[in-house]
Parts: sequence; C-alpha cells; structure tokens
Amino acid sequence: MISIFINSFVYYIPIVCFLLILFNKIALYIIVLGSKEQDIRKKYQCEWALVTGSCAGIGKEICDRLARQGVNIVMVSKSKDALQEYSKQLMSKYRIRTLTLSIDLKKSDSVQQLFDLTESIDIGVIFNNAGYLTMEGFDQTTSKDKIEMLECNSIAPMRIAEHYYRKWLDQGRRRGAIIFTSSSTAVCPTPFSVMYASSKSFLSTFAESLSIEARHQSIDILAIRPGLVKTHLFDNVPKHMILKLLSLVSQSPKDIVDVMFKSVGRYGIVVLDVGIFGILSGILRNIIGVNMMASLVSFTSFYLLKDFSIYYKHINNKKKQT
Repeated sequence: MISIFINSFVYYIPIVCFLLILFNKIALYIIVLGSKEQDIRKKYQCEWALVTGSCAGIGKEICDRLARQGVNIVMVSKSKDALQEYSKQLMSKYRIRTLTLSIDLKKSDSVQQLFDLTESIDIGVIFNNAGYLTMEGFDQTTSKDKIEMLECNSIAPMRIAEHYYRKWLDQGRRRGAIIFTSSSTAVCPTPFSVMYASSKSFLSTFAESLSIEARHQSIDILAIRPGLVKTHLFDNVPKHMILKLLSLVSQSPKDIVDVMFKSVGRYGIVVLDVGIFGILSGILRNIIGVNMMASLVSFTSFYLLKDFSIYYKHINNKKKQT
C-alpha cells in the first residue's frame, strides 16, 4: 500500500511542478491584468514619489500615472531640457508639484547629489526605472563602459533603495514601496548585451531577497521583468534580428505601468514576468534549465537569426584596419 502511494506521488510530482510554473507565470499575470489599478497616494500615504529615468518611455508613463492620482514627483533624468518641458506639462495639466533633477546616474557621485537635494522631502514611493543598454560583443566595450552601465542600472538603484529604506525606518513610516524596472534578460541569456542582462539580473535577485526583510517593515518591493518595450532604448543599438523578432510581441510603456500599479504590494508578488516573451523566458528557464537555455539561445543567434554575423563582421573589419 505504501509503495503504491509512493509510486503515485512520484508520478504526479512533475505534473504538480508544471502546474505550479504555469500558475506563477501565467495565471498570476492574468489575475494582475484583471485587477483594479491601485491608488498609490492613498495606499502609501504618499505626497511625493521619486521616479528615475522620468521623461521618456516607462518613466514618463509612471509620472503621468502618479500625477493623475495627485502625487507630487521628484523627476530624475540626465536630459535637462526634456525633463523641464515634461515637468511643466504635468504641473499645468494635473496641478501637482515637481522637483526636477538633471542627474546622470552613470556617475558614481550623482546619487549623493540626489539625496542631498531631497533631504527635506517626504518621499513615500520609489520607482527605480532609469537604465540603458548597448548591443556589442563583450570585447567591444571598455571596462569604463561596463562599470558605467553597472553604476546606472544596478548600483544607483541599490543605493537609492538603501537610502530611503533606512530613512523610512528611522522616521517610523507606516508604508512604503520600492519598484524596480528589470528585464526578461535577467532570466534569458543575452549575447551582445552581457552587462545589461547582468545588471537586470542583479535587480531581480536584489528585489527577491530584500522583500523578505522589507515585508516585516511594511515596505513593498517589486521588480517587473518585461520583454521588449516600445521605447527609445533601442534607437542607437545595432539592428540585430532578435530585435525585429521581439518587436512582434513588444509592449507599450502603458502596459508595463498598468502592471506596476496593479501588482505592487498585492498577491505576494515580488518579481513578475510581463508580456509574452517575458513569460515564455521565465517558463523555459524553469523547465529546461539555464544550461540548455544558453545552448538554445546560442543556436538561435548563430544559425537561425544570424545575429553573430554582425559581430563577426565588426571583428573582421577591425582586423583589416590593423
């Protein structure tokens, strides 16, 4: 009798695991899409929010959504003119207040400048959204380039999270939220964007681990991992075929922000894959594992999409020049 039970249990383990994966990656996402948008101002008693990368793409949509809810915004971007122009539009349309900070988060001293200029402002929600990527071979960028990308995409968000996390605890703040814009590249091996993928992987793991401590302090942590988003992020990168393919299932910034506002602090969600490619990447990594997934991406890039040809063309041109 016991052996029959054990055999039956072993037989159903793969099925149960597969169903759990589907629930976590698909059903939960559907639940979020069907949920009502949360009032961030009311939920977090939030007079001010901080948004990095705030005048383009996802960041611009975040600011518009916050302003619509009556939240004042600390807007951070390196694009001074665009930042001031968008700030004026928001203040005129929604009658909110803004603080515009033209700061380049690639620079290691920029974050301290942000802290100094917001010391007297009671910020209740953080959107760590700023980030950028390049699409070249690992040998095509300098160490300085790599460090600057890590500084902007990983280190600055970590330092911002740490600063306001400590501040909230010291002030005895009742509720707070820190939201990260990660990427599906955090789970899908990504040639020609090695540092970008690595930086986004850091954000996801950072959010997962921090959330366990933070939930006991009434601070919600969320990392969103979308696939390709229709922004200007890819305007100045080589036109690899994978980008053309992913554009068929790309999402708008509005889609991503909808998910942020619907899922933060709900359903136990800490990291959420968003969109068709994001969800498929998450499912594949869970089912076939990282080793087989790396082989699959390598085969696809080399034999099917011919993305490696762009890289090798650059290498051959470089050899001819020398």
